[in-house]
Amino acid sequence: MGMKSALDSLSQQLQTIADEQDVLILSFVAPDKTVKVSPVGVMYASIDIDDLYEIEKVVENLEEQDKLPKRLHLVVQTPGGLVSVSTKIANYLRDTFEEITAFVPYEASSGGTVLCLAANQIVMGKMANLTPIDPQLPYDGTRVSAASFQRTVTELEKRFGKKRPVEIPPPYQQMCEKLDPVIITEMNKIWIDSASVASDLLTKSYRPSDAEEDKITRTALTLTYNEGPHGHIINAAEAKSIGLRVDESTEGKILLQTYKKWVKSMLGEEQITHIIRHYHPSRGGKDAKAAKPAASESKPKQARTDLVNDKQGE
Repeated sequence: MGMKSALDSLSQQLQTIADEQDVLILSFVAPDKTVKVSPVGVMYASIDIDDLYEIEKVVENLEEQDKLPKRLHLVVQTPGGLVSVSTKIANYLRDTFEEITAFVPYEASSGGTVLCLAANQIVMGKMANLTPIDPQLPYDGTRVSAASFQRTVTELEKRFGKKRPVEIPPPYQQMCEKLDPVIITEMNKIWIDSASVASDLLTKSYRPSDAEEDKITRTALTLTYNEGPHGHIINAAEAKSIGLRVDESTEGKILLQTYKKWVKSMLGEEQITHIIRHYHPSRGGKDAKAAKPAASESKPKQARTDLVNDKQGE
């Protein structure tokens, strides 16, 4: 089977899923290829405000045609990006759809993990990963985790909080002297905000009973105040162990195989924004008034040269 025939067949499979399950299938895919934007500079896709606008356009266009279903299959492949934008997209999707399933064939790191927290359940492949969502911030010429900064401050307070300055060993004296109380406060606020965002999204997605609220809090804290690095790989087993709802059903695995082929077909494209395409029920949603077939995907955006990308997120 030729490349075009294979893609046509895949498109038919995706449209069949959208029709039979009455679901919007939405891709959020960062291509693997970097794009040369100057003689010495290259860029790659990371989550930014243009992604939010593109998703909003897809949803609003379908709403105007009365063809927006209540269910969403969100297919995520991303190294992350701006956590603030990821949070806005996640809340937008969560408030728009009654049921969301996130499919992660390979990678949903940093801000991509935030997007997955908007889902009622996550389907992950054997090679898939999430990561912690502790915000990364510029500090003293590098980027550090707000949670790691706060963890260091807490550890220093435990060890030397009751000692006089002269009683603190010289290396630690220098460390303590460099700590700006304003920066300490800001780092703590940013970490608390990230934990609150995770908790709020999980509460909306999982609708926990009163008895489960503590579990939601523990999951949010694990994702935001962890001992591992920001790039720590969270596979399906670990995601499940920390309290995320990982769908291990046969149906989910079959759908993931189809979505994985879709993702692979987009990875080689050259653009520095996420590829946001979609398939929606050709007859419209269950409550739709119209039943006119529509195009199966939105147009991919062209590369821009005025973005600042960071795989580690904010």
